[in-house]
Amino acid sequence: PPPPPPQPHEHRSTTHPSQSQAGSARHPRQRVPTRALQLKIRRLDAHLFTDAALTGLAAPYGQVESVWASGSRAAVTFTTVSAAAALHAYLVGAKQCVGFGRARIFGSFADPGAAGAPRLTSAERIPSVTSDVAEAVRTAARTTPHLVGVTIVPGFITHDEETALLATVDRDDRWDTGPVSTQASRRTQHFGYAYDYRIQGASADSPVQEPPPQVASLVRRMRSEIAEADEGFDQITLQEYTAGQGIPPHIDTVWAFGPVLASISLLSDCVMRFRPVFGVLDDPAAVTDLLLPRRSLLLLSGSARYHFSHAILARKHDVVDGNVVPRGRRLSLTFRSMLGRPPPP
Repeated sequence: PPPPPPQPHEHRSTTHPSQSQAGSARHPRQRVPTRALQLKIRRLDAHLFTDAALTGLAAPYGQVESVWASGSRAAVTFTTVSAAAALHAYLVGAKQCVGFGRARIFGSFADPGAAGAPRLTSAERIPSVTSDVAEAVRTAARTTPHLVGVTIVPGFITHDEETALLATVDRDDRWDTGPVSTQASRRTQHFGYAYDYRIQGASADSPVQEPPPQVASLVRRMRSEIAEADEGFDQITLQEYTAGQGIPPHIDTVWAFGPVLASISLLSDCVMRFRPVFGVLDDPAAVTDLLLPRRSLLLLSGSARYHFSHAILARKHDVVDGNVVPRGRRLSLTFRSMLGRPPPP
């Protein structure tokens, strides 16, 4: 008799039944956007996952219900799916995330109720993010998608106050000669805590000289006169810019410093350029140039603090409303608040 016909090859799937749906029980992945995002970062950069940093990253996109972090993993849950989708789109396109130095964060949608999803009910979970930081950023983002959160106060100090301040700080014996980590390509001075240029931040174990009385009085004045400046401002840096010298685009490190930054310009006018980061505007190439007059105060908060880089172009003059504004030697007094420490009395 003829041989029996060959039997079709039986394909044996190696996929476990529990993995045939959206993903494995261990790593559930949601192809469809949800209101929760699971975040991952290199273990080397795990220290960057702090409550304040995650809040600053997420809050501009919508109402944050909770944040959670453990080692190199974290989770953010919004009240709406659209907010989570907006943050996810930003993470997909951002090679370096705002305020996280050179670190990249990877995000994927997760079902908060699925097994193996971020455990948002753990003891480390923040039940509700209602801090002034989150509310300020949410308000700024909701008001307009363009640059908001910038306050410029012309003539914040008088000519006599500038002269007295310079007589105190602008001396050769005060400019930084310390370790390389506290020095930039320009001359600097640090008060309260040393700014470490290697990590683009400062830590509580790096205390340095207290600010001179003239500088300390400016902090008290800002806190008493300007609502947006109600900060501790315990890390202060004085930087010298010669004519033609600039600073590259950057966002002051989120994990190290608080939600409001302040700066006073001395000796010369200057134009500062603001550029939106990926995902904030439809046109990320859009820029805004703002003139910082001599003796003026600049405050950055909300969207301008977290989602716009700021820079000073390296050139010897600026063009403002068609007029050439020459630059001279300029000193910038920058005020930041260290995170994790209460404001001084």
